[in-house]
Amino acid sequence: MNGNRSRLGFISVNGIGPQISLPSHWRLVVAAAGIGLAALGQVVITSGRVLDWPVLTPLADVVFDMHRQPTAIFIGVLLLVAGGVVFAASVSPEQRTDDLAGARPGLKALAGQTRRWRRFAGIMALGAVITGFVWLQLALGEYSDIYPFLWVVGIAVVAAAFLYLDRCSEVDLRIRIGLWEVAFLVVVTGAFLALNLRDLTSWYYSVIGDEYVYWDHARLVAEGTPRNNFDNFFSLRGVYDVLPVAETYYVAGVMEVFGTDYFAWRFASVLAGAAVFAPLYLLVRSLFNVRTAVAAAVLLVAAHVMLAYAHSGYDPLFALFPSLLAFVLFFSGVKRGSALLMFGAGVAAGMGFYVFYPGRFVLPVLLLVLLLYRSRVDLKRDLTILLVGFVLAAAPMVIVNNTDIISLMGGHSVFNYDPAIVPDPFDRIKDNIFRSPLAFNYNEKAQHFISGSLLEPITAVLAVLGLAYALRRFRRPEFAFLLIWYAIAMGASGIASPHRFTPMIRMSYLIPIMVIFAAVALGKGYDMLQANIGNGALRVAAPAGVLAIVVLAVVGSNLYRFSEVTPADVRNTPGAVVIKAVLSDECNSAEGQRVIVAPHTGGSLGLAVASRDWGGSPPVMLAYDEIGRVQEFSPTSCVVYHPEGTTASEADLERLATLEGLATPVYDDSGEQPVFLVK
Repeated sequence: MNGNRSRLGFISVNGIGPQISLPSHWRLVVAAAGIGLAALGQVVITSGRVLDWPVLTPLADVVFDMHRQPTAIFIGVLLLVAGGVVFAASVSPEQRTDDLAGARPGLKALAGQTRRWRRFAGIMALGAVITGFVWLQLALGEYSDIYPFLWVVGIAVVAAAFLYLDRCSEVDLRIRIGLWEVAFLVVVTGAFLALNLRDLTSWYYSVIGDEYVYWDHARLVAEGTPRNNFDNFFSLRGVYDVLPVAETYYVAGVMEVFGTDYFAWRFASVLAGAAVFAPLYLLVRSLFNVRTAVAAAVLLVAAHVMLAYAHSGYDPLFALFPSLLAFVLFFSGVKRGSALLMFGAGVAAGMGFYVFYPGRFVLPVLLLVLLLYRSRVDLKRDLTILLVGFVLAAAPMVIVNNTDIISLMGGHSVFNYDPAIVPDPFDRIKDNIFRSPLAFNYNEKAQHFISGSLLEPITAVLAVLGLAYALRRFRRPEFAFLLIWYAIAMGASGIASPHRFTPMIRMSYLIPIMVIFAAVALGKGYDMLQANIGNGALRVAAPAGVLAIVVLAVVGSNLYRFSEVTPADVRNTPGAVVIKAVLSDECNSAEGQRVIVAPHTGGSLGLAVASRDWGGSPPVMLAYDEIGRVQEFSPTSCVVYHPEGTTASEADLERLATLEGLATPVYDDSGEQPVFLVK
């Protein structure tokens, strides 16, 4: 027992479940059988075949009645579970002897040192005065643009006090990262940026339907003319009157650097996604090892859900960075005994209140980990410092918004939603229990440039294997943390969803968690391969080659799903096809004006046109009742006609007949949603 410790310095026990005692080569065979069973389950789930088994079908119709093919889903799930159990049982538990938990002298480092005490107390008092002033002003209903700045300064001053405490305690705060690791992070982050920037302004992503409210408010903030509650950084009454205004300020900040157009708006989401890779890598390396961290980062770089939301203009990626930052600072603080890092973890957890809702559940995860291992950490010290950081970060939101902190979020849960949509909350929860956890392997809803399972099939299988292994070793702190994070995120984002379909915006928060599970499975497979190869270069080269092939296959599968399958299978909006027609060579080559005739000149299409940098004269928008004005423009103009519905009605044909020129239909990549280019 004393020789089996995790990298966190916690004593570990083996876990639960059967442990297969076999030679290494037979373990590899059993593991391969588990992988095969899970892969077969994934194939059965996604096959779409109608199965009718007298024994299973009646039960499947009850359990998975929310899916189209419940029997196939049931059989596939059974195979996935069986494969995960077999794989987890075949893997030998690792033996770790390293104890990296740092000493935690805390305030004892200042004992008998009057000068040190005064310095520490003085710095803390200065930080308390600054933050207290901001809190008092906000509580009195006052607000100034300088308050967010003072809030940051106050937090920084308190951080300086904890830095001083660490220095007095001789805590090692050096960043332990090799040059090649820095190069790797630059490469994967650059790859993510490149994958998104190559087509960020494409017509395909131009109009979903309800996203331009994000751009409009961010543009107004960047231009210094915010609407309503958008003049208060700490308000929750932002986009749709439910999202934090701080998100809009972030996007506006990006716009101030890159312009207030479509590109800068979408680039804000790309940057939020790119910021994830460094903390993800450092977190996984801290919990496991470099190899697993590399695998996790590469698996995430082309994840099709990440690519979709980086292109969308929505905000789900904003919650990932503060969450991962909080976790990596927390575990680094635990291992090094650093007050500064633990304080930083609390601040990052508090920042979760300034982004999309799933970011708010970081603190419960950290509290549960601390309480679960309270006999192996300095609970009073770590908990106090963590909460100080959290309170300093989150308090302005609580002061400004009061009960809205809970009510706005609760209003979008299954218990407080529109009764016409959720007549029975517990029935919806039952459906979600069998829908949301399965969404990474099977998903029937297509939206936001996403189709099919939230993970491509290879990653989906690996994630099941890694999750099964984590359950097998749940007593180890690193796995306990992952399971707690997964359970809380799944409960809040998936199980509590009021919708009849997979809530993809909310569930996207779990993508990094599932990628870590997949990386764990890859790491265990690597270890088993290496254990069955003799000494020499082949012992390293062969497993590394297999790992590289799997990772490249995952990247290719994701890109194929995102770039080929989804556009061909899921029809776009008519507004996006209008943008396609206006950007086409046929329209751009016209010498006259570009004109759009649509049901009305406002809405998402109007904002889509207004948001773009057209590099010259922007298109003119006319409503149906203004179609006669087309004659005012040059005969060489290009006219794009937007039908009322998904196909041209008789009224559309009559209006088209009034336009001079040949009307050519333009379709989206699925061959649907026609608009007409008249030239």
